[in-house]
Amino acid sequence: MAESETFAHLEHLVHRGGAFRRTVDGRFVYEMTTDAPGADPGTEAEG
Repeated sequence: MAESETFAHLEHLVHRGGAFRRTVDGRFVYEMTTDAPGADPGTEAEG
C-alpha cells in the first residue's frame, strides 16, 4: 500500500506543477521543482 500512496503523491505533484515526470529505461523518474506555487525557493536541491 505504501508504494501506491507514494505514486499517488508524486502524480499529484506532477499535476499541480511541483514535479516533472520522465521515462528512463521504461521507468518513471520524478524531478521536483521549486517553480510550483507555494514552493520555498530556499529548499532547492544541490546537485
